[in-house]
Formats: sequence, C-alpha cells, structure tokens
Amino acid sequence: MEEDEEDGVPLAPAGAICALCAGGLEPERSLVIIDGQVVHDDCALWCPSAFWKGNELVGVKEEVERAKELKCAH
Repeated sequence: MEEDEEDGVPLAPAGAICALCAGGLEPERSLVIIDGQVVHDDCALWCPSAFWKGNELVGVKEEVERAKELKCAH
C-alpha cells in the first residue's frame, strides 16, 4: 500500500474538505477520494444510496450531488 492510500483508496491532499460535511482532516477520520469526490470515509458510509460493490464504495458522487440540495436542521 502506498503512503497516499488507505486500504487502496486514494487519500485527499492536505487542506481538502469533505464534500458531504464540509469538515477537514480530523484525528481518526480519513479524507479519501471516492468516485472522484473528497469525503470522509465514514460520511460516505452513512449516505443512504452509497453501498459496497465488492471492494468499491459506489454511489458517492450521486450522494454528494444530493447533499447539495439538503438543508441542515442544526
């Protein structure tokens, strides 16, 4: 495994933010590039239409687009 990958998934560059929660790099939370989108891996897993297909998490790009239309209740 290369230094810029976690479990075969490319890590996001320094200073990147999650397209789902707008958070940055945090201890014990990886910012990765999935489906061309920079996301925390755990944010992607909570998306209702994202799912594992073999060793690949799919549907993330669509979830990022859907998230742009949502308004946070907090």
